[in-house]
Formats: sequence, C-alpha cells, structure tokens
Amino acid sequence: MKLLKKLQKKSFFVVALVLACIIVLTIQNVYASSGSTVPGMEGVSPPKETTITSNNTYGSYVPQNAIDGDLSTLYNASSGNSTLEMKFPKSIELNFVQMSIANTPPVSNRFVIYGLSNGEWIKIADATRKAEAKYFIVEPIDTTLGFYDGLKIEITASGSWAALNEITIGKRASETPAPSEVPTPTPSPTSTPAPSEVPTPTPSLTPTPSPTSTPAPSGERALLTITMVNGLEKEYDLTVQEVSAFIAWFETRDAGTGPAKYAFNKTWNKGPFSKRTEYVIFEKILNFNVDEYSTKE
Repeated sequence: MKLLKKLQKKSFFVVALVLACIIVLTIQNVYASSGSTVPGMEGVSPPKETTITSNNTYGSYVPQNAIDGDLSTLYNASSGNSTLEMKFPKSIELNFVQMSIANTPPVSNRFVIYGLSNGEWIKIADATRKAEAKYFIVEPIDTTLGFYDGLKIEITASGSWAALNEITIGKRASETPAPSEVPTPTPSPTSTPAPSEVPTPTPSLTPTPSPTSTPAPSGERALLTITMVNGLEKEYDLTVQEVSAFIAWFETRDAGTGPAKYAFNKTWNKGPFSKRTEYVIFEKILNFNVDEYSTKE
C-alpha cells in the first residue's frame, strides 16, 4: 500500500513537471513572435530581441528607431537609397508589412522586401507607396505568406531621403468562401412543338478594323504623363525620339516580351549626383498621355 502511494506521488510530480515545461515553451514562443502595437498601424512591431542594421545612416537617426514602437522617433538614411536588414529571434509567420514614412520632402517610395528562409533571402513583395505628409502611415504591403527568420527592405525614395518612423508586421486571416449550393434541377414540362419558322436571313456584319499601334509623335518635344495604378502621376519632358522609345518598349512589353521596367535619365534637380535614373514598372502603369509641342516660334 505504501509503495502504491509513493508511485502515485511520483507520477503526479512527473506530470506536473511536463506541464510546466510545456507552459514555459509556449510563453517563450508567443513572446518571440509578437511585439507591441503601434497607434494607427496594423500588426505589431518586430519582437524586442530583433536585430536591425542599415547600409547607411544619417547622424543619430539609427535603424533601431524604426522598430521601437514609437512614432515620434525615426530612422534616416544618408541618401535616397537604403537597405534595412532585420533578424528575428525566432521564425515569424506573416503576410504583410506596414510602414510610417518620414521623407522630407514627402515623395513616392519603392519598397522591395525579402524574407529570410532556410538561410536565403527570397523576394516576397515589390510595391510603391507615397508619403502625403512628413510623417505618414501608408497602406500595408502584402507579402508572400510564410514563416521567415528575418526581413530585408530595400528603399528607393526619389528626390528625398529614405526615412521611416516605424515598421510593423502581421498576418491577416484569409476569408474562407462559403460553399456554393448546387441547384436542384427542375424538370422541364412537356410541350407541344410549335411549327418551325422560316429563318430570317441575318445581314452580314461589317468587319471591325483591327486596332493599330500607338502613333509615334511628330513634333520636336513632348510632355509624357504616366498615370500609375495607385493614382500617382509622373511627368517627363522628352524629345520625340525618347517618347518613341518609351512607346516601343510599352507595346513590346504589352505583347509579353521585353524588360519589366523602363529607365528615365533625370537631367533635372540632379543636385550633388552625377547621374539620376528613375525606373517605371510596366505592371504599375494604368495609362499614359503624350502632349507634343514645338520649341520654334
């Protein structure tokens, strides 16, 4: 009897120890994959143990300011291009990244995002967001759903400094579509066949002319206005040859061949740079307009 009681006490102790270990591991996993919320932003900040580095920093505006959960602090690069690299303490499942942009002056920013999986950086998003004010929370950027050990964000801020107040990450729950109902077939009533009618001859249709390609401009110069899918408009003052080259690229890409982006050499507002190049992504273009003009009076 005494031996039985000792075995029961020992079994209870082992069960309690196992439950305690499970609880501790669960708490550690939750803590490592969650951060603090940021007012006005979706998701959460990366975990506190996350390390973050940058390839360039301006003064005391260090990269850690972008993941501290505080919108009053900011990370500022020393140029318009910057790369931030984060390493999480444990893998985190996510499908979006949101940012608060702190450009001065506010401009459009291109974000190319990579996820660290099995030791390799994999491209999971490429999007453009525009800061409407100095400190502006932009719409979340959807990424490929997955578990990642870190994130790398390449920032291109045209005409301004690359700067962020805060970065949040998260996973939106996917909506499960309701199963569609299969309609019960209704038996068709038996009807008396009607006498067949003599078919009226159908007039032949006039063939529709096939669409022609965009006509090449004939003036000396032209103002090319490109409207992006997010409503942003870009203007370029070009020669007719440069406009023709853009149109040729656009039609070639629309046919399924050619490069995915087109480069414009910016000769205005060059500042201290020897060369400035702006790239336009084909799939982000909604439409474009060409206004020709002559430099001769």
